[in-house]
Amino acid sequence: MEKISNTKKLTRSAMLLAFAFVIILIGAQFGGVFYNQFIVAPIVNASILAAVLFADTKYGVLVGLLTPVLALITGQFNIPPFTPFIMVGNALLALSFGLSAKYFISGGKYIGIIIGAIIKALFLSFSVNYLVSLFGIGIPAKVISKLKIVMSYNQAYTALAGGIIVLLLYEVYKRVEKAK
Repeated sequence: MEKISNTKKLTRSAMLLAFAFVIILIGAQFGGVFYNQFIVAPIVNASILAAVLFADTKYGVLVGLLTPVLALITGQFNIPPFTPFIMVGNALLALSFGLSAKYFISGGKYIGIIIGAIIKALFLSFSVNYLVSLFGIGIPAKVISKLKIVMSYNQAYTALAGGIIVLLLYEVYKRVEKAK
């Protein structure tokens, strides 16, 4: 990660959040379940991870916390009581990735994506299977059964896919910067 000013970090993060918002909005307007799970979600996860790489971990966490709110506002995700769990899952993804990239000398970014994807998927699966009932959140049983599918392996896939996208873009970015 390069050394950049806080203003530049905030600007980059805001641009990534705006990009994620556009993708979420397109998904809400035109996408079905498949499109949203396998196209929109990886791009949103890539935006979160890109904020970590191109700004800082705290900005990645911030983008991760705000994207579910944007999805809720646009109608992309219509289960408000579960939104905080997704926010935490995204924050865990950003934190895992950021800490791994910082502290693992060799391959930290790759390790971080794998660890982050697993932690996010496990947390969301645990949330839908246990925390929703523990906290007495009134989500209907039909919705819970669908959430159990969407908030498990699919989350690991979307986080891994987002990680692959961002690492490919990061390699291109490094080459362009090196050529300057």
